[in-house]
Amino acid sequence: MELGPILRSMTRNKTGVGLLVFEIAITMAIVLNAAMLIMDNKARLEIPTGLAEQQIAQVSYTSYSEQAGDVFYFNQLVDRDLEAIRALPGVKAASAIAPTPLQGGGSSTQRKPVGADPTRLVRCPRYSVDPHFLETLGLDLVAGRNFREEDMPEVRDPDEPMPDDLPPMPVIVTQDLADALFPDGNALGQLITYDDDSRHNEITGIVRYMFTPYDMGKSGMETRIIFMPERRGDASSKTYLVRTTGETPAALFPNIDQVLNSNDDRRVIDIMPLAEIKRAGLAVNLFVVKALSVTMFLLVAVTAIGIFGLTSFSVAGRTRQIGTRRALGATKAAIVRYFLVENGLMTLMGVSLGAVMAMALNSVIVKQTDGTPLSMGPLLAGVLCLWLIGLLAALIPSLRAASVPPVVATRAT
Repeated sequence: MELGPILRSMTRNKTGVGLLVFEIAITMAIVLNAAMLIMDNKARLEIPTGLAEQQIAQVSYTSYSEQAGDVFYFNQLVDRDLEAIRALPGVKAASAIAPTPLQGGGSSTQRKPVGADPTRLVRCPRYSVDPHFLETLGLDLVAGRNFREEDMPEVRDPDEPMPDDLPPMPVIVTQDLADALFPDGNALGQLITYDDDSRHNEITGIVRYMFTPYDMGKSGMETRIIFMPERRGDASSKTYLVRTTGETPAALFPNIDQVLNSNDDRRVIDIMPLAEIKRAGLAVNLFVVKALSVTMFLLVAVTAIGIFGLTSFSVAGRTRQIGTRRALGATKAAIVRYFLVENGLMTLMGVSLGAVMAMALNSVIVKQTDGTPLSMGPLLAGVLCLWLIGLLAALIPSLRAASVPPVVATRAT
């Protein structure tokens, strides 16, 4: 193998070789970390929610009625709406839930065991629900009981102060929240409270699992969820979730719109499948996957073009040398091998430097985003892929060099 001539040739073009090696290294570092970020975001998109999301639609409205400010009329309207929706053929369940799950945020709170130190506070998304929420969402109650109608707070005038002697409000929590609050188990029946111990809640039920996207997963609370029996919502707006018996909730949209307007037609109604709300809630993750995929493609393409260009330039500048070697008996295969080895060495130097840069960049990304550390498997796969791409990019110019007739080459000026 003519390593000596190859290395001497590379030293005569230090600038070009150095720029190409640095370009390959930069590409290696960015592409590897982009690939890890894509994997992280794709994994987030594929997290099971625990909900019957394909069967659920969100029904929301905004009222322009003069009675919109009447909280008693508002709650009667909610009861009539839900009763009418549940009576529709094809509807399995309907519930008043706020905020809407999977929307990519919402409302959160903190709870700790009664009497525990404030350092034991656990942040969790909170949902205000009615007794129909388990069937509507498709959640699996593994311990305790569901809410009953008597658990729902009575309708009060907003200006009326809350009594001080209210009993502990029953709540239902996910298993992950129960385990976070009570690591030793036996969360059912336990009392939990706010940071100031002002109000107590009793855990009366535990749901196996639910996931809702929240703050890009940085807080770790996306499966630590609490459900509270409350009548939340502005007197002029409300959100219902409707679960159908099949997987085409859109087919019921006209019927739902009709029954709501029959109860009160002085409102604007909007109906949207929960699957679309989920896509919006995970829109950042989808954007990251698409943007980084395009970035990776462009970087690799530009690097391949750079390798192709440098090899072509090298072939054009060494036509006489190539012709001389051919005249002295060098085969076409030997000429191709020469340029492939030369570019293989440059690519190897680039990916080796890029591997070190990729590890350094990855350590920063992991600290800043809680991403996945770059392991040896993806690192070696990246090195191999970029090295092969480099060889393929140099192949066409190498074949062109081998096809130059010796007589034409030796006459070149």
